[in-house]
Amino acid sequence: MGKYDFDFTVKKNDALSLISTYIKPSSKVLEFGSAFGRFTNYLSNQLNCEVHIIEITHDGFQQSMEYAKDGLCSDVETGQWKEYFKGNKYDHIIFADVLEHLRFPEKVFKDSVEYLKDDGSILFSIPNTAHGDLIYKLYYNSFDYTDLGLLDDTHAHLFAYNNIIKMISDASLVLTDINYTQFPVGCTEQRSNKYDSLILYNLVCEKRYASVYQFIGECKKSGKSVLDEDYKIIVPSKCSVVYSDSKDFNNIISEYEIEYNIDNKHINFIFENIPENVEYIRLKLHDNMYMQLLNIDINYEAEYIINDAFIKEDGKEALFYTKQPCIDIHKKEQNCSKISISFELTVFYTIDMYMYMHQLHEHFGYMLNLYRNANTKLNEVCNTLTSDLHKAHDELTMVYNELYTAHNELNMVYDSLSWKITKPLRKLKKILKGRQR
Repeated sequence: MGKYDFDFTVKKNDALSLISTYIKPSSKVLEFGSAFGRFTNYLSNQLNCEVHIIEITHDGFQQSMEYAKDGLCSDVETGQWKEYFKGNKYDHIIFADVLEHLRFPEKVFKDSVEYLKDDGSILFSIPNTAHGDLIYKLYYNSFDYTDLGLLDDTHAHLFAYNNIIKMISDASLVLTDINYTQFPVGCTEQRSNKYDSLILYNLVCEKRYASVYQFIGECKKSGKSVLDEDYKIIVPSKCSVVYSDSKDFNNIISEYEIEYNIDNKHINFIFENIPENVEYIRLKLHDNMYMQLLNIDINYEAEYIINDAFIKEDGKEALFYTKQPCIDIHKKEQNCSKISISFELTVFYTIDMYMYMHQLHEHFGYMLNLYRNANTKLNEVCNTLTSDLHKAHDELTMVYNELYTAHNELNMVYDSLSWKITKPLRKLKKILKGRQR
């Protein structure tokens, strides 16, 4: 399998999941760069779409064709696909992390418009080369390619926001919606080793789209454009909600996502129509983010349980020491069908706090491992001592039983007739011994 053979789950907050929200069921789709067909499978079998594919690798093409209606194994930039799919019109044309791998992506993008229905849409995801981590590393004269990510070593073309907008405009298309995936500065694979200037760090973070990891967009031949000088992308963070009947969440009854704005300090979650068999609810607030919760409050029919956090004595403040902050809610009453929990939320974006929390987490993990190793050795010693004590107890019990048996046998001798008859002889023996002395 190749390095782009990723599992696809529509619940994930990633590029393909966001692209999937634009696709109409039972539509006709042209997918550029299908890789190993994970998304092709979803389009065909879950959305009942007729999917045509173009994939450059033979292995990827063969696997993708298990789900596609038609396809071509070819390098997109040779242009063979234009003749092969001539006469086809598509509801959706998809470029999911493809354009950055082409030498002349603008030409391929523009050529694809001919194959788009009048009311169809072109959907794309493109990594943001102006992410704050890359800008920070450029300041320190570094530009490092990696196996995957913002500077994938197979990327032949780099895009920032304005370059994407120009490509869309040059293709005579209208950007009708734009979205993104995000990672704060200091959280990507391009993270710098030199966050020693807080002034520079804050300046980079203030740059528009500094935390955007990938742009995901929809463009059409006509429609209302989202382009505006004051237009700002706001994508709410997604909180995963897990229902379970057990404290350890081994048995998950249901799971879904709700959106909330991570920039709002005051957060309020309300859960209604909770099934009776649900006893515990887990809120997975965010991934890859350190957080602090203040003024936590919950209705009297439930209680909250916070793990992996430092909690004040009053229970109203929690500082997470992991980057996977979770809140568990326990229903006190089985017939409780509505729960409300609220808190103030602080997210640590600044790099010095991020570094501090990261080091704290590593140190805590180190100390925890020391404790676990010491506890394991202590248990081994205790087990050895317990085993030795059991053996000694068994040996003492055996000796006691032997003594007890001997005592009983001796008593039987004392009580016997022969012992009583020979008593005068024993006395005589003592007397004779005394005279000999």
